[in-house]
Amino acid sequence: MKNKLVKIVIDQQSNALDFEMEVLGLTVIENNDYVFICAERLVADVNLEAVKDPEEFSKRNKGILVSKKANEIGVFNDPFCTIPLYYHQNANNVTITSNPNLIFEKHSLPLDEAGLWEILLFGSCVWSRTLFKELYQFPSASKLSITKSSIKLSQYYDFSVAEDPYLKTSKNSIDALDSKLFEIFNDLPNAEMVMGMSGGMDSRVSAAYLAKTGKNKQVNTFTYASTSKSLEYFYAKSVCSDFGLAKPELKLLNVESYRKGLNVLPKLTCGQIGIQHSHILSILDDYAESGVGITTHISNYYSDAVFGWDCTGSKDLGKKNSLAAILENNSMISEEVRSEIEEDISKIFGRFDRSSNISTLDEFKYVTERNQKFHMNLAFQQSRMIETETPFANIELLELVLSMPLEFRKRKSILDMLFESGCVDHCAAGNISSRQLVAGNEFSGGGIKSYVKKFDFKANNALSAVVARVFSGKLTWPNKYHTESHVNILRNFSSELGDASTKLKDIGFFDEIIAKDFSRVPFRSEGVSERFQLLSLSSIASNKRLGQFK
Repeated sequence: MKNKLVKIVIDQQSNALDFEMEVLGLTVIENNDYVFICAERLVADVNLEAVKDPEEFSKRNKGILVSKKANEIGVFNDPFCTIPLYYHQNANNVTITSNPNLIFEKHSLPLDEAGLWEILLFGSCVWSRTLFKELYQFPSASKLSITKSSIKLSQYYDFSVAEDPYLKTSKNSIDALDSKLFEIFNDLPNAEMVMGMSGGMDSRVSAAYLAKTGKNKQVNTFTYASTSKSLEYFYAKSVCSDFGLAKPELKLLNVESYRKGLNVLPKLTCGQIGIQHSHILSILDDYAESGVGITTHISNYYSDAVFGWDCTGSKDLGKKNSLAAILENNSMISEEVRSEIEEDISKIFGRFDRSSNISTLDEFKYVTERNQKFHMNLAFQQSRMIETETPFANIELLELVLSMPLEFRKRKSILDMLFESGCVDHCAAGNISSRQLVAGNEFSGGGIKSYVKKFDFKANNALSAVVARVFSGKLTWPNKYHTESHVNILRNFSSELGDASTKLKDIGFFDEIIAKDFSRVPFRSEGVSERFQLLSLSSIASNKRLGQFK
């Protein structure tokens, strides 16, 4: 594993407000006014001498910018949180780092009950909160300003993009999108690369533009699944064949790939990414160890956000949002903690420009908050194994697509339009859209054949649940509709799940009823993700001298 680290320590009491910096596995460019930290391949277009507006620079360049003034140090991250950052103020020092464990393992920080519940309910903490009090994270497109007397977090970009009248026609939108995607994929390195291939729409887009730019012969592919009968593997092979990529290597998931994640993901993400998301990390680790010469990993992360997965196709800017709904429907949280979480949720939408071309509050949250905390953070951790490119996390691509009519972006319709336009040569996997694959209704349509397939879908899911319970997760039903058999895997962690629930009961975060509920493995998939998150949180505690968890 590569030691990728950003650590900046600012002494607020020094005469010159100076700082010490340690950077490992990343590139540093510096002049008298600024320091820019980024992946090595991104430095070619960077000229710090030409920086007039540090906010605009940070918006356009993936990395971290530090501005140096006599009376203020400013630290900017980019809109994608390409390098996740956390900060902590202790005495007269402010520490900013990409590795939160450097802080919570050094300082005795109390657990934050609101942070814990945000992770369990939402999958990650909201806005700047973390699992620990006094330890905060940078939201997307943020600036941390440090002076001798204060420390202030603010945001410099609100993701507000107006609809572009030129893009009102489908042809103009598709032509612009095709041009931008070609430019992005053409700029990928001339190196031996590897990419996960699901057979869904996003990996098909990548495959199409790798072929269109002539880079397809440089790319190895893999598909992970719980069974060789997986539909994802079937479609992945079809896509690779159509676009001239190497046949995907099937990586079967097992308990070990989850357990390996326990040693990495919890501490490097402050418990925000559960071990159920450790598959690619484990696979890339194997590639790195194999010595096969692969130097670059292409990640399709952020594609859902940029292409409109959460776009409804029409404006509905009421006060409703899924975070508030999840919180409202949960009766386990105290009123004090509930109030703290509500305040965090309000901060997400505090910078939302309601006149922008965003369809709902949830779409705004998905584009500006959730993907950064989950997908982009995960991509950074994966880059510890193999250098990772995220072509879809591109500010020009994002602003282009956000400026298109909402009906073009609805549930990623723009990608179906792209393939239908003929801009790329093939539409693999029988023109199945990503929405159909995710819903499990690749068998959509009428007639007896459709009903038989729907029955098959439900029967396979029922058998998966029964087999997982009867054999305590030791045997997996070969369900072609499942990529991960999360219920099966979770049953192999039953004792750890019970221990984690008991720990939270002992410190007063869970009562007896809640602890009993969380120590139970669900029959179906609902509630499984929260329990994997709980295992990850407990993993942090077991590796740290936390008084609350002793």
